[in-house]
Amino acid sequence: MTAVITRSVRIALMGAAAGLVISVIGARVIQSLLFATDARDPKTLLAVSGLLVFAAVTACAVPAIKASRVDPMATLRAE
Repeated sequence: MTAVITRSVRIALMGAAAGLVISVIGARVIQSLLFATDARDPKTLLAVSGLLVFAAVTACAVPAIKASRVDPMATLRAE
């Protein structure tokens, strides 16, 4: 279970880092679409990145925790 969660956190953080880089690069393109905020606002970028990392880790952790509670022998006997 710990290995699955660790790997999912690592993948989510790499995706967030890549997303932050792409969003800073593409800030000029979306600047005209935004009102009352800067396209490179650090608070907004960190808040959205943190929310997405939390959602990704939760999406991986919940099934991993449920799977770790199942008895492997009972599952093998059921098949």
